[in-house]
Amino acid sequence: MGTTYKRGKIYWIKCLHNGKHFYESSKSAKWADAANLLKQREGDAASGKPSGIRFDKVMFDDLVEDFKEDYRLKGQKRPRGRAPDQVFRWIQSY
Repeated sequence: MGTTYKRGKIYWIKCLHNGKHFYESSKSAKWADAANLLKQREGDAASGKPSGIRFDKVMFDDLVEDFKEDYRLKGQKRPRGRAPDQVFRWIQSY
């Protein structure tokens, strides 16, 4: 069960999942958009599907491994340019 509320001009939703409150912006100034998002999140919770922005995030370690694997598969040693090179050296040390 959840609720909608307004912060400034934007409506937000507040849901309860596994005993914790989760907040998510509807990114809309319309109450109906927030109500639809809340219904979607409640439906996902009822079907057992993890929903919401907090459940869809990717872990940094996974991104680093995917980045390294992408360059390995392409046969590239490192990206071109100064800024990508600095980032690549930092990721290699991770």
